[in-house]
Amino acid sequence: MRSFIAIELPGTIRAALADLQQELKGCGADVRWVDPANIHLTLKFFGDIKEETAEEIIRLMQRTCHNHDPLNLEIKGVGMFP
Repeated sequence: MRSFIAIELPGTIRAALADLQQELKGCGADVRWVDPANIHLTLKFFGDIKEETAEEIIRLMQRTCHNHDPLNLEIKGVGMFP
């Protein structure tokens, strides 16, 4: 199972990024664009892991997140990678 930890972005942010995607598509870059509904902020990519490992990660994340305040994030720029 391909897995990662990510932060889901608010709809307003996804919409703004979708607008930016449309503008950038005109630049002719040879890239694979992510569907705006799937735009997120990846914190950690695990690759292919077993279901049991994913379940353990979920338990650990729930316990860890429960003990911390929510994050406040601000987008400062846009970048890309191959």
